[in-house]
Amino acid sequence: MHKVVILANFKHFGVNSFEKIVASDITPTLVTYSDEATLHEMRRIYNHDIYFDIRSCTSSDVFERYLMKRSIPIHFPTASLYVSLRECRALFYPMMRRMYHKQHEITELESYFHACVRFAFSFLVGSEAKTVLFHNTPHEGWNFVFYHVAKYLNVRCLMPERILIDKKFFFLEDMKSMPIPPGEIYLDSSYSEYNVDHTFLTYIAGRQLTAFESNHLNLKYLINKFIRYMSLARLIFAKCDDPLFALEEKKPSLLRYYVYRAAAKNKINGLRAFYNKKSKALLPESKYLYFPLQLQPERTTIPMGGDYWDQLEIIRMLSKAVPDDWLIVIKEHPRQFTRDPMYFSTMRSIEFYKSLVSMNNVVIADLQLPSQKIIEGSCCVATVTGTAGWEALMFDKPVCVFGFPWYRNVPSIHRYESFDRLIDFFRSIGANKYSYDKVKNTQYIKWLVEEYCVNGYLNPMHLKSSDDFAKNSDVLGDLFVSNIIGCANKNMNG
Repeated sequence: MHKVVILANFKHFGVNSFEKIVASDITPTLVTYSDEATLHEMRRIYNHDIYFDIRSCTSSDVFERYLMKRSIPIHFPTASLYVSLRECRALFYPMMRRMYHKQHEITELESYFHACVRFAFSFLVGSEAKTVLFHNTPHEGWNFVFYHVAKYLNVRCLMPERILIDKKFFFLEDMKSMPIPPGEIYLDSSYSEYNVDHTFLTYIAGRQLTAFESNHLNLKYLINKFIRYMSLARLIFAKCDDPLFALEEKKPSLLRYYVYRAAAKNKINGLRAFYNKKSKALLPESKYLYFPLQLQPERTTIPMGGDYWDQLEIIRMLSKAVPDDWLIVIKEHPRQFTRDPMYFSTMRSIEFYKSLVSMNNVVIADLQLPSQKIIEGSCCVATVTGTAGWEALMFDKPVCVFGFPWYRNVPSIHRYESFDRLIDFFRSIGANKYSYDKVKNTQYIKWLVEEYCVNGYLNPMHLKSSDDFAKNSDVLGDLFVSNIIGCANKNMNG
């Protein structure tokens, strides 16, 4: 019997996939949920006391009550564990900006960090779990700690990672170890021809825009929201249950919550107005590097950016590294100003954009300028982990990455290691001496898609119709089972 911890959201994966897991030779020891409807369905399938509401994991008391309920003793971490968690701790604090409205004192966050470590260490030791299945790369504070504690204890981690090709994903065991192919594929001419389907990238961009912006723009939604909360008594006395306030002992009233939202929206509007005022509608005629800003806060920069999640610091570096006759074109992510302001107002400021404007070789691009057009005219694209890096490869452009995107090991990618090597990289491009091996890139991509990846959708938003949801959930369940028990070895990192 294989014991597994499942830190995933079956509202997305579908409960059919959970049913496949419990019907196999696998024993779930902890399963997370985020809504009561999904919990009800999972209890119908597997009625055991293993479920954990991720909305409640806000204090050491909650963690300890769960351990006591399961009769798992509290194990205090070893000194060597804390040594191994130094990198985890460095990203844990900025990660919490994504999760909570209040910018908590360092002592509060440190206390919560220790509570997360104790919980993960106690549970993994006490439950004797062999595998942890994550929803994706853990990036919500407590599950990020859980991942690092599992790695310390040599508990196998499985993280599904979507790529920008239709119905394809792979499993990671280490969030920094992207797929590496066997060397012989570069000697096999059959790998040299492969046409990448670009339509999926356009499709998901449209679906994401609709999903994330529709509620902010839909009049019917706003009217229903108002009717729901128009009672003055409810506004004053009812408490807000938004997860942004989960760590706060005293939850704000709905009225105060909407005051917070109005202030955040006002800040976003001011930032957008400043950006529009400073942006240029035309691309420069001189040579330029393109650095598109990534949406923040998101897992694509924290934790997948590693030490380089701070995009302003990267731009400062690029400003000093590019040749004297180059400019740097910066474009804000199209959803940075349109996503939920309570989350996304925390990661940009007027000072952020003023710093960009103050750099002599930096140009801010108009939001309406198509990213594809900017890429086509550029000498090179630099990014933390962004989609633009993948798009640039499709145009045979040199790409520099600072983080750990799924395409990191495409042969022609320049992976940042040092400032001196970065300067040399740009100089080689400027002197037309950069070696871009399109054949090897094609060989890698074909191997990744056809041999390493598996078929399925990790996000229901990407399904073509609602009828496909149950079928896809069955497919995911089979893949989870085969990878948890180790039968699908071809999908494991080498």
